[in-house]
Amino acid sequence: MSLIPNSWHWKELKLALICLLCSLPIVLFFLINFHLAIIIFILWSTLIINIAYFNPISLNILYVRFFFEYLLERPSILSQLRPLGLDLFNTQLSDYSLSFDEHVAKQFRKEFDYLKSFKNKKMSSAQKESYDVIGYFINMNLKREYSDEFRYHSYLINQMMGPQTELISFIVKYHRILKLNDAEAYIIRVQRISKAFDQLIDQQIERRRRNIETPRFVLQRVFDSLHAFREQLQNEPNQSPLMISFIENLNDSICSKEKQNELISRLLKILKTDVLEAHDRLLNVLREDLSNAKTDHGLWKLPNGDKYYKLCLEFHTTTNMSPDEIFELGKKHVERIQNEMRSILKEKQIENWHDFRVSINKLEHNVDQIYENDEESRGKIIADYSQLIDNIDNEMHRYFSPACRPTTKCTVERIPKFKEATSPGAYYFPASLDGKTPGTFFANLRNIGEVIKFKMATLAYHEAVPGHHFQVKFHI
Repeated sequence: MSLIPNSWHWKELKLALICLLCSLPIVLFFLINFHLAIIIFILWSTLIINIAYFNPISLNILYVRFFFEYLLERPSILSQLRPLGLDLFNTQLSDYSLSFDEHVAKQFRKEFDYLKSFKNKKMSSAQKESYDVIGYFINMNLKREYSDEFRYHSYLINQMMGPQTELISFIVKYHRILKLNDAEAYIIRVQRISKAFDQLIDQQIERRRRNIETPRFVLQRVFDSLHAFREQLQNEPNQSPLMISFIENLNDSICSKEKQNELISRLLKILKTDVLEAHDRLLNVLREDLSNAKTDHGLWKLPNGDKYYKLCLEFHTTTNMSPDEIFELGKKHVERIQNEMRSILKEKQIENWHDFRVSINKLEHNVDQIYENDEESRGKIIADYSQLIDNIDNEMHRYFSPACRPTTKCTVERIPKFKEATSPGAYYFPASLDGKTPGTFFANLRNIGEVIKFKMATLAYHEAVPGHHFQVKFHI
């Protein structure tokens, strides 16, 4: 059995750990003078409580506390990254409730105040760099995601990386089943999809109340994706990725065949009741929103949309450039890149090379740039992406020292079929910090005709190596 009750979150575990640490000096009551032991006990408890809840004496302690509490309050990210091998809450999913948003906003404001109290204190260059990065991260989040004005301006439920599908992907990809307790935790986690969907419903209704309308095209794609998943749950629950992944990870070293069958039966029942009913509830809300959705989309339509747009630009560019300045800069770089590409097209004697759109479109339809439209080609695409990534990775020693290179290779997988229709062409999931789950480049193979050979390298270099595979290494 797990030492941590299934109902516990970080808040409960933190309190238990503090009580344990505060009680350590009790042994002194048997070794030294009673009054001296009382003084030591009070001083020790004050230090522990201050470190845990208030402004610690050290900036490094503040950094560590912020990092670990950020992870420990988000069980999905914790299971994905596993710092120090930790996966303490593997029965829980991340909290999408309105109350958790409010809690995080208060926590960020408090931590930001604590951080600013160190501003004029002496720091090493590494501490100063960390101070600036964490300060920027907290401050921008307080201005955007956790501000009273813009907390609900983002479309939480969306067709790209929305939690309504990412919850499923996370459980399938990152929940490890190495022993019986892990299998039991998997079942509990799947059951908690129902609660998570109810939280998403509350989020959507709150946005509706604040006149934050999700664009029609987003709603339609989310609805279609959820409806398809829901139909599979009803008609073929044994083919659900949640069931297939569970069965694939069970084996005789974990438990007996009889126990495996019992676990599978329990999971099947949860899929046909809790998870199916949760999909129905969310679909009903989205159906209502779809009936009222319009097509005049844009941040300009949201309350104080212009201000929010500028904040988003500031967050993503780390500059104070205006939207017009960024637009003009973008046009300048697009023109430069297109001119470079025209030179390549001319060199390769591509017809109409001077007309960029026409020549690129013609190149995309060249027979040597497309794959045959069959299942065998999907395996070939995965193999070609893997080869591209291996080739560029073998050259990285010329540009990065060993300390700056990830210790694990980047693997390539197909985007799960249930989310292909609304996913981008590719995306990256980072490796766990214990190195046991590799960083993964996910390729979208819904339509082989969308995969153009000369574009694959650019996508692989951006999403995988060096791209996000190296980026995450630097961040950590």
